[in-house]
Amino acid sequence: MTVEISVILPLYNGGRFIRRAVDSVLAQTRSPGEVLIVDDGSNDNGSEQVPVHSTIHIIHQQNTGVAAARNRGIKECRGIFLAFLDQDDEWTPDKLERQAQFLNSHPQLGYVLAHQIIRLAPGITKPRWLKTEQLNQPSVGYLPGTLMVRREVMEKVGLFNESYRSGSDSEWFFRAKDIGIPMEIMPKVLLHRTIHGENQSYNTATANRELLRMVHQSLKNRQEQQ
Repeated sequence: MTVEISVILPLYNGGRFIRRAVDSVLAQTRSPGEVLIVDDGSNDNGSEQVPVHSTIHIIHQQNTGVAAARNRGIKECRGIFLAFLDQDDEWTPDKLERQAQFLNSHPQLGYVLAHQIIRLAPGITKPRWLKTEQLNQPSVGYLPGTLMVRREVMEKVGLFNESYRSGSDSEWFFRAKDIGIPMEIMPKVLLHRTIHGENQSYNTATANRELLRMVHQSLKNRQEQQ
């Protein structure tokens, strides 16, 4: 049986963060039909911190990376709309309602993004990729935490590329753009993101290498379409 909204939340050694993230899902003004938490081979007690709830389903798998965890959730979910949240981030209470309404009223769009607010955890040095003007101010969020996508669009673009360690989400957006999927960015903060030093994106060397790789592949894709 299909549901309107599926939430997919990868979990890997996120015991200190996961309850806050899940609470922000359960506090939504439009409740999701299901919440799939994919425990990607954690060796801490993260899954034990998840509250018991009728919509929450915990899936366990061997550690194969965040892209594989998201893909597992995509394959097992039943939603018309798919939304993603990372274990260390939080949604505003109106995130799902606003984006579902927006997609329902704009049937020509394949997916929608929103704005985010980025904060540094106490004692954490600002990573090089993060601009000072992005801190504590609304900024566009090209990341899964602000994304809501139609299931048929996810199937058309394809799953997240599991060969990318930290840039599988960016690579997905490149592919969606390359094949002309229409989208919009809502001018509303719907995600609160915390940089704490253990985020995958904190490793700028890996991120830069992967960015060059995906730009090269995007150019190749566009050339093949000409």
